[in-house]
Amino acid sequence: MPTTTKKATKKRKRARTARVSARIGEIEAEVTAKKTTKAKAGRKQLGDALRELPGRYVDETSKFIRGASLAYLENLRLMANISSSFAEEVYGRDRTEHTSLADLAVDFPKNVSTGLANALDESLDIPGKVVHKFCETYEEKG
Repeated sequence: MPTTTKKATKKRKRARTARVSARIGEIEAEVTAKKTTKAKAGRKQLGDALRELPGRYVDETSKFIRGASLAYLENLRLMANISSSFAEEVYGRDRTEHTSLADLAVDFPKNVSTGLANALDESLDIPGKVVHKFCETYEEKG
């Protein structure tokens, strides 16, 4: 991969990470604002709060479990895509670059290591995408 392409990829990854961090900051600010608004609106009576607690607990737990489950599945999906891309890249390089069996055998380790490096590079995007999927799912209105 040319150096300029690697630099562009790193810039995109940094930008994506910055966007995810900014979104996390926004979500935290929204949660803080909601807490402040609730506190200013007045304290609920103890009986009202206790009656609402079990339903809210179930709702929040359900949202969390759903978000975590879908984030986990997103992780599996991304890993499968990377594995597939790795195999296709190695197989494609192995079939298109040379004609003799000796050339194929000599270049096979290079093809595997190049494919592995590209797969590792792609895998660095996974944590941000998984966090995004969790936040997206948790915030869904249902």
